[in-house]
Amino acid sequence: MSQKRYQISPIELVQWAEPLFGFGEGKATGFSEETVASYEAAAGIKLPAALREYFLA
Repeated sequence: MSQKRYQISPIELVQWAEPLFGFGEGKATGFSEETVASYEAAAGIKLPAALREYFLA
């Protein structure tokens, strides 16, 4: 059985949030469909449509 990891380091949090806020290289790009789908699969959930669209934008 795989173990789910819920706590992340501050570095991981910044790396995860970078596409949403545009840290570092400038403009925010959003996440790819594959990334969002992999996060949903890892967490065993389906994100609400509005939140999913936000992550993709």
